[in-house]
Amino acid sequence: MEYFKNFLFFVIAFSLLFTSCKKEEEVIIEGCTDANAMNYMQAATSNNGSCIFAYDLAQGIWSIAPNCGSIEITDPFIGMSLYTLNVSDLFPQTAEIIGQSQGIIALKIDSDAGIDQSFTADITNDGVITLQQGQSFNYDTGIPLVGDVTVNVSGGGNVNISNTGLMNLDLEFVTLLGTENTSCQIDFFK
Repeated sequence: MEYFKNFLFFVIAFSLLFTSCKKEEEVIIEGCTDANAMNYMQAATSNNGSCIFAYDLAQGIWSIAPNCGSIEITDPFIGMSLYTLNVSDLFPQTAEIIGQSQGIIALKIDSDAGIDQSFTADITNDGVITLQQGQSFNYDTGIPLVGDVTVNVSGGGNVNISNTGLMNLDLEFVTLLGTENTSCQIDFFK
């Protein structure tokens, strides 16, 4: 009888051991598993190829809508306005972003108003864009006393998964007669 009790105990214990150790089925969650992607999904267990990278997304031709202030260049001796410029008029309707190397892009602006320049910027994995320091372009006002103006450019912005973006630029117009500053908010969309 004691043998039977021990045998029965052993069978029950052995059965419980194997049934309680039964492995649960792994739940597969499809999504982007690359932590460098803008749409990284931490809970994903299987990469479904949906990863979107800011560097790749940023590249291409974007429609732009600049909203900039105006500058007025005044003769400091007589106080007379020599030149007024709506800075939004300097920008074209489109701009092209070209990849330079991983994490570095060039914003190419080519307008009829005189900007024919590429501005180099850094772009992070989450789409934050920062213009590199020390960039400028020359603008010919066509006014003899004003002439060419050097425009120093700084600022940054971001691109989004929804194919939209925003840049906030600070522009410093340097003339022989002084310096004028303004800012621009430029909306980007594809």
